[in-house]
Amino acid sequence: MHKDEEEFSLSRTNRFNRKERNAGKIVIYTEGNVTEPAYLNDWIRDFALKNNLNPNKVKMWFEIVPSDDESEPLKVVNNLIINESPKSSELDIFYVVFDEDDRSSKGKDKENYQKAFQTADSNNVNVICSNRSVELWAVLHFSDATPMTQRDLEKELKKFMPQYNSGKNKRFDFAIMATQGSEDKAIKRAKALRKNNEKTSGDWKVRPSTNFDELIEAMKKFILEH
Repeated sequence: MHKDEEEFSLSRTNRFNRKERNAGKIVIYTEGNVTEPAYLNDWIRDFALKNNLNPNKVKMWFEIVPSDDESEPLKVVNNLIINESPKSSELDIFYVVFDEDDRSSKGKDKENYQKAFQTADSNNVNVICSNRSVELWAVLHFSDATPMTQRDLEKELKKFMPQYNSGKNKRFDFAIMATQGSEDKAIKRAKALRKNNEKTSGDWKVRPSTNFDELIEAMKKFILEH
């Protein structure tokens, strides 16, 4: 396991111990081991500080669980269901975060990809999906561009984050996103993409699309109302 992955991988004891809870949490299982957990933790800290809240306290209201290399969407959904029993929880709110990653075209990958949405929906789990990948959410902070391939997505993102590399440096530069990009514009652009997809194809999930904004808005609301 790489150093970055170790930072976000929790021990089983810490991950599933519920004894110290005094209120509900947002529980987020991510396909990625680095990119999504790092971004979400940076986002929580930044939002807390902007609202004069203790970042360490706010962080306790969230449980971010990386995939531990089981990155297939259906496996991520099933892991959450097995470990968290979301249908029987009265306090927690559950999310899975994964990418389309060319899985929706044909064969077993398509079958499992579609089943991930169905299984999540029937088990009280919210799905956050980016098509083609989460890099689109980052790009939308800076640009209206919507590259269709992973290579072109990374090429566009490098215009704003030159150090980003999905193979060697998987972290988004949150400082650049916060100071040179615009989360508000990213939210508007993501909503517009989904609206257009619904209009043209009847399915918001077709490429290009992301509903990462829904997770961000849910986290904002949860923190401010907690």
